[in-house]
Amino acid sequence: TKLAIMHCDAPGADDKAATMAKYLMIAFESALSVLSEAAIGSEPIYSGINQTVQKTRLYWGGRPSANILVASKSFGQISLINAGMPSLYLYTTSSKNTISIDNPKMAPLGNAKDGDPIYAHNVEIETGDALMSVSDGFVETFERSSGSLLKQFSAFARALKGDPESIGTKLIRMLQDSGKQEFSDDLSFMILSR
Repeated sequence: TKLAIMHCDAPGADDKAATMAKYLMIAFESALSVLSEAAIGSEPIYSGINQTVQKTRLYWGGRPSANILVASKSFGQISLINAGMPSLYLYTTSSKNTISIDNPKMAPLGNAKDGDPIYAHNVEIETGDALMSVSDGFVETFERSSGSLLKQFSAFARALKGDPESIGTKLIRMLQDSGKQEFSDDLSFMILSR
């Protein structure tokens, strides 16, 4: 059994963005529905969503982006594609350090041409490790009010032994405690841990 996850970001922070996010979820589910269990991977999912967005481009008000992740049954390895999102952060207990996963970065959804190579990044996840995906709005808002997201994520992941719910709660509290914010973009993040 595999676990497939898409963390997406549609342009804007209004009802149109929410509708586009729903369309992306439908495209994700469609891409999964035509794949056999053995064929499920980040590359064919990205390809399927990219083709759907290309065919329906008239309905999109910008360039939707996503992180597409597929974890093995044991959750020890994650194959991921970054399609226009900010870098992912990986905290590892073995190094007690956080790295930014920047490459390879694929074109935002709907912008890759047929025949373009698709590159996935494979990441090993150990017990206590934490992987974080964020929207551009979350990074911008957090860093404007609370400092370096990478630094805070690393500190919380280390102190909380990779517990995703506790890490997320701490990050949200930091935003709330920083005072009134004006949000010009949607804020979303996802944390996975083993």
